[in-house]
Amino acid sequence: PLDKILTITFQQTFLHRIFKVVSVEMDTSGSKGSEVSLNALDRKKANELREYLLAWKKQNATPASETENAAAEKIPETTLLQLGIGDLLRIGLSQNHLRSAGILLGLVASFAGDIQPILGKSTYLYLTEELGFSFNYLWSFALWITLFFLIISVFSTLVLTAVRFYGLRFVRTGEGFRLEAGLFNHREQAAYLPKIQYLRWSSNPLQRLLGLFNLRFFQATGHELNTKQTIQVPGCYQPQIDAVRQSYFPESAHLPWSWLKPHRLYFYQRLFFIGLLPWIGLTIKTAVDFSWYWLAISLLWLPAAAWWQWNLFRRKRYGLSTEGLWTYSGFFTSDQTLLLWRNVQAVAVERSLIEARYELVDLTFYTASGSISLENIPLAAGNELRDYVLAKVEGLDGEKQAAPVE
Repeated sequence: PLDKILTITFQQTFLHRIFKVVSVEMDTSGSKGSEVSLNALDRKKANELREYLLAWKKQNATPASETENAAAEKIPETTLLQLGIGDLLRIGLSQNHLRSAGILLGLVASFAGDIQPILGKSTYLYLTEELGFSFNYLWSFALWITLFFLIISVFSTLVLTAVRFYGLRFVRTGEGFRLEAGLFNHREQAAYLPKIQYLRWSSNPLQRLLGLFNLRFFQATGHELNTKQTIQVPGCYQPQIDAVRQSYFPESAHLPWSWLKPHRLYFYQRLFFIGLLPWIGLTIKTAVDFSWYWLAISLLWLPAAAWWQWNLFRRKRYGLSTEGLWTYSGFFTSDQTLLLWRNVQAVAVERSLIEARYELVDLTFYTASGSISLENIPLAAGNELRDYVLAKVEGLDGEKQAAPVE
């Protein structure tokens, strides 16, 4: 059925471009993969098919959405973002290379631990006693290998960024947004405003220095297609974020927002699981198999974890308005999420034994494209917010059911 089609995606491989055809994929909310896939369709016919489906949806729209469709038709197609080679370099250089280098170093450390049974002693003792390497030599080698992995990480990220986002064009259309990108596999993805469940944009420290954001659209889709239907737009600046936010949530700049912070229990719990428990394990490891390396880690772990979790707690806050939710979270990577209450499908209120002691709850809002949680908020505020959102969603559903049917 045409009304079940949620998204229409075009893909072009190198061979598709030679023959001037595209692969068309149509997804519905219940499908595990593409419900309909046309592997090689003439580009002109593919555009006609997409225009026909969009026109059909407008003609058969519910009365509640006719006003939105009429307003959408008045919006001309405009290019919000177009990336050149310099932009791709900035995006590639601003990625989290330390994480990639850390993964590579972790693989090396895992390999060193795996060969210990073969060597009959620790890898460090084997290198120092059997091969005669000095402590200073090993540390200098470790620094050089870290630098090597970091360079490899930067180079590979630059290449992958260029291949994935080459020729990126981010367009505002009458129905929503369209993203075109890709060097070898050119892909066109559409995000229709009625199907966008929530927005999220993030930036790491280097991206914040450059004023860059990674923007993601979460669309209504089945569970199996969540990753596929999450559209990512890298290299956005504040004007593009504001334009998308204004289109998705026009009242966000004018509505009054009340801000709510999680209870300090959020900090204590995370410090216990991320800081204290690992520190106890490190202390036992140092006592059983003493080395200056494990001693240094055990001494630094707890204060570093406390500093990290305190800053994470300090920056976390939830913005509440009559029409939606705006959350801030993250420390090294800062995240913002914007959700309209009308997209909420279910609300869950949960609390652990320790939360019950402090009269706190965790509130989770479920949408057709994932969930958003408010952690460790006061019980009264959680129940009041739950009741308000459910009443608002039921009111919207009642308006749709009461609308006249032609």
